[in-house]
Amino acid sequence: MDERILNDGDKRLTAVNEMADVLIRPKLREHNGDMHIIGIEDNSLKIKLTGACSGCPQADLSTKAFIEATLKSQFEWLESVAVIQDVSPELIDFAKAILNGKVGKAE
Repeated sequence: MDERILNDGDKRLTAVNEMADVLIRPKLREHNGDMHIIGIEDNSLKIKLTGACSGCPQADLSTKAFIEATLKSQFEWLESVAVIQDVSPELIDFAKAILNGKVGKAE
């Protein structure tokens, strides 16, 4: 279960997180990705995609077609799923390695 859940007192977050562990995260991990649940605001679930899913051109499509559809089928109160975009630490580390000349050079 994602330990970085905000608004931890909301039982809906716990239920969504447990459902994500079963129905969503295994599929994302098949693509070397994952998701973290940030919180719920006005019946909208806020998530952050991580790993290979972070910044993926298909992220918006994946969110609507898979994540949102799956969770809405399980939770009547859920109106939408929003992806919070930011740069992943992995991408920052990779960019630093490129800038430091540690990527793409034959040794």
